[in-house]
Amino acid sequence: MNGIQDTIRKLRENLGYSQRKVSQLTGISHATINRVEKGLQVPAIETIRKLAPALKCPEEKLLEAAGYFDGVKMSAVKRNIAKYIEEEKGQDERIVFVPVYSSASNADSFLSEENITGYELLPRDLIKENSEFVGLKIIDDDMKNMRIQKNDVVIVRRQNELDNNDIGVFSHNNKYIIRKHYEVDCYKVLVSGTEELRPIIYDIRREGLNILGKVVRNIIAF
Repeated sequence: MNGIQDTIRKLRENLGYSQRKVSQLTGISHATINRVEKGLQVPAIETIRKLAPALKCPEEKLLEAAGYFDGVKMSAVKRNIAKYIEEEKGQDERIVFVPVYSSASNADSFLSEENITGYELLPRDLIKENSEFVGLKIIDDDMKNMRIQKNDVVIVRRQNELDNNDIGVFSHNNKYIIRKHYEVDCYKVLVSGTEELRPIIYDIRREGLNILGKVVRNIIAF
């Protein structure tokens, strides 16, 4: 962590900028910049991409200082992904960084930067135009019979509608859960991957169902 905090602070001071000046230039909150420089927070990829031009520094230098290219500090990147980075280094346009959030986070604040636990990398040719993706770190075995287990990371395409048999991510009791989705008449039925958990049934005439998106890939924990 010392690498990125010292790098950002020195670049800022060399330009004669205050933290508030950097905040104004980038749109990043002053509190976030302060936490990064104190070593209390690893900046997200999106944050680095905003900081680099403001600090007149190559984006790759900040990414490396933050540990995103060393295959060790980037905790959510598994061994096969780290190897892929090494092969594709210098060809960044072929890679998409997908932020990974913990499913333990409250749904209300789920997509905030502070809840990012790491990143997964996807080849850009798998990403459809105008699609938005997020990763979700699994904290239970509710879907184990559907080959999604604790500590896996699922890649979710953001969308509001699902077809029958799609596996989706839903807000339920202020948490995001993964379930197989069915729609029967005016009911949406969410089915787990274990016999111990009963299906969750929503009467869409009376209550809405918040859908985060569709699970399109599962990255199995090593």
